[in-house]
Amino acid sequence: PPEVEARKYGLQYVKLNGEIGCMANGAGLTMATMDLISYFDGKPANFLDVGGGATPEKVAAGFRILLSDKEIRSIIVNIFGGITRCDDVALGILAALQERKPRVPIVVRMAGTNAGEGRKILEEAHLVMADTLVGAVQKSVAFSTGGWNGYLD
Repeated sequence: PPEVEARKYGLQYVKLNGEIGCMANGAGLTMATMDLISYFDGKPANFLDVGGGATPEKVAAGFRILLSDKEIRSIIVNIFGGITRCDDVALGILAALQERKPRVPIVVRMAGTNAGEGRKILEEAHLVMADTLVGAVQKSVAFSTGGWNGYLD
């Protein structure tokens, strides 16, 4: 069912057996994020590529899919804004969070077009922000294993 739902919105989604939900824009960035999760001894729960030029509606749809997965123990969002605007991604994440309260920590790394605006939106919503991909992955892996509870305090 999640794959069918993802296709309705033009999202590329594949369910995997891990515990770290992953959203990125572009297949290469998504794969690199998943590779780093594995490198730091985590297990990706999915492949979710929102693509270039992702709208808030498309991001919200993808995020709802992540939030509905009961096996996910943390979520990482890795966005490089080129065509995709980071503030649009932030607005999409917020829209999904207004519909469904997260039960897991969420770590976001964004850079590029309107990244400052996107970061500000998500910081005000009290999401965990990371400056680098490595830092975001390390936080997500730590959250998924219960090794770092700073977000939940």
